[in-house]
Amino acid sequence: MDKWMITRLKYKTLVLILSLLEMRKDTGVIRRILRSLPVDVVKKNLAHTWKVYKSMYGTKYVQESLGHVNEIF
Repeated sequence: MDKWMITRLKYKTLVLILSLLEMRKDTGVIRRILRSLPVDVVKKNLAHTWKVYKSMYGTKYVQESLGHVNEIF
């Protein structure tokens, strides 16, 4: 797969996970997600996202960064 395809897949997966977690009162879904999505993978991807954001915008929050979601993920 091309890099942009992997990026898009990660983004869509994150949207799916967030939609599964919205308005959930039970913890069953959360436990299933945690079993299938290792915390180390999440940490690695968050660190990568931060490095890309920091290289593009520095350490300040920039509203324009929201238009680059596909590039960050």
